[in-house]
Amino acid sequence: MAAHGLKYVWPFLFAGLLGCTNDAKRTVDRSGSPELAAFYEQATRSDDKSLRKRALYLIENMAGKYAMLDGGKGAVFGAYLDSLERSNAKSSTRDFSHTTMSGGNEVTETWFQVYDTTRIKADSLWLDLQLASRIWDNSPWRDMYSEAVFREYVMPYRISTEPLDYGWRRSAYNDHKHFLSETDPLVLCRNIEKQLPFGIYSIFRDSGRQSYEFYTKTKRGTCDDQCLYTAMVMRSVGLPVAFDIIPRWGNHNLGHSLNALLLPDGTSVGFNTCNDLQNGLKLANKVPKIYRRTYGLQKTTLYEFRESEFIPPVFDKFDLYDVTAEYGAPTTDVDIPIRSDKAESRLAYLAVPNRWNWGIVAWGVRKGNTYRFADVGTDFHAGQRGEEKGESLGKGIVYLPVVADQFGQYPVNAPFVLASGCEPRYLIPDTTRKRRVVLSRKYPRLERIVKFAESLELCVVEGANRPDFSDAKTLYTVTSTPSSYLQKVPVDDASCYRYVRLRKRSGGFSIGELVFYDEGGTRLSGATIAAPAIASETTLIHIFDGNPLTFFTCTGGFNDLWIGLKFPVSRRIGSIGICPRTDDNDISPGDTYELFYWDNRWISLGRQTADCESLTYDHVPDNALLYLRNLTKGIEERPFTYENNIQIWW
Repeated sequence: MAAHGLKYVWPFLFAGLLGCTNDAKRTVDRSGSPELAAFYEQATRSDDKSLRKRALYLIENMAGKYAMLDGGKGAVFGAYLDSLERSNAKSSTRDFSHTTMSGGNEVTETWFQVYDTTRIKADSLWLDLQLASRIWDNSPWRDMYSEAVFREYVMPYRISTEPLDYGWRRSAYNDHKHFLSETDPLVLCRNIEKQLPFGIYSIFRDSGRQSYEFYTKTKRGTCDDQCLYTAMVMRSVGLPVAFDIIPRWGNHNLGHSLNALLLPDGTSVGFNTCNDLQNGLKLANKVPKIYRRTYGLQKTTLYEFRESEFIPPVFDKFDLYDVTAEYGAPTTDVDIPIRSDKAESRLAYLAVPNRWNWGIVAWGVRKGNTYRFADVGTDFHAGQRGEEKGESLGKGIVYLPVVADQFGQYPVNAPFVLASGCEPRYLIPDTTRKRRVVLSRKYPRLERIVKFAESLELCVVEGANRPDFSDAKTLYTVTSTPSSYLQKVPVDDASCYRYVRLRKRSGGFSIGELVFYDEGGTRLSGATIAAPAIASETTLIHIFDGNPLTFFTCTGGFNDLWIGLKFPVSRRIGSIGICPRTDDNDISPGDTYELFYWDNRWISLGRQTADCESLTYDHVPDNALLYLRNLTKGIEERPFTYENNIQIWW
């Protein structure tokens, strides 16, 4: 991965970070920046002792802070250039390639890191520091918190890798200062959060962070963008709000970001919405680790090994603090025996599945012939049950223990399941005992997909020859939760009908496809008809377009909702096809699949083209971690085990 090369393309100024940067003067000297030197002189000459200490803290921890530019995104490129002086950008910019997959093809994008120590403007930074200090020192909660809280979660001029922008604090303060009649930090945070609408859109996933001005105009981005914007607003009025990250979920292919309001009693309240601040946060997925991003360096054991060990990019900024336990996530300590001749490092890491790859989420230290990992997540957030989140979800989280260097990461033991109150269960494939597996999906059917299917329960399919369906006959009733693919149901009725419909007498439903076939299996077509309450909905056509990923949803605000077809002439119905709104992760006939098992790498068990809604593989090693890829379409895939003839998802 290109990201591994980051350590070796950083400018020399980052040596200040790697060589103990608590001395502000050393950071200034190593940077070679006249502007940073001027800021240092301004700080040391200040008669305000508090302001002087705060300024020196900014300098001491500045090396390694940067803005990230994604050269492949025009809007992002423009946002960065607008916030940086164009004339000197070349001298303080390094680039590296980042390869992603798009439509099955590799796409190389250029990223740029623009380092603060060479771009800082002394006067602008000083004014920002003065404003932050004035807002904080005049706040009614100032004496409830320590100076350290201010330095980490209010004072910093930057929060993440957003463009270097000295105006965000003043702009955000002016936009939200009318809330400051409230003196309780929690109530104030809640009041402001209520007025911060923000839409999460996947189209922004590969773009960099943006400016405050960008967010105020668009009100959209990723969860990272939402948290950055929220932190900017809250910090601008003196609220100590942190930026917390979950590098990867334990049962999902993405990570997550959230904010946390630090409270005077030393606790914090995590939130993504106002409701979280009111009623408490419930994290949606399994939590391996949660980290809090700080401005100051975290001088943990990991930091102590910075010169002797390779540190993966997720941890090599030394600005993350482990707060997993603070969120109430179930955790445990775990010792993993070393079973690899590559395990020479004093540091090892735990990785969780991330589609085809493994994403590092935690680090541990060698103790004899084991690696010890502390406060490792074991399941969903406290009080949540897996069966409420989806079908056949395994209890616990699958981890792979690895060591890492600049060329990649290497397993030091087999993957293992870590569940609360249980010893690690290692998934070591037994190639002497093989079995048959029958597979129905490549990705778990999660709660939302199950609910879409459940919404079709008690729906009836009717045929009639009068347009008001006064002579309707029931052709089929959905009596249980259907599968999430197109299911054909034979109709034992020899009559012909001009009108057919799917009807639900009470409540709403969500459907992807509704198909009527004649006796020979040919799809019948006709004019779309629907209940008056929904007849004007433009998405009705999605039910009959042949694409299961398009859908129609009605919320059930009206009773007796229905949708159907009017045929040109009366027709005999041979069968009915029904597909709930779906993620299309069931086995699709005609698609080609490949099954793998893990034994220090993914090993193929062969390819098959599906001829029905399941795949059968013989000679699969017992106790193996398995992974099914659809080589025809789709990107959602998760590993699973096969237990009691069921796919158990991890």
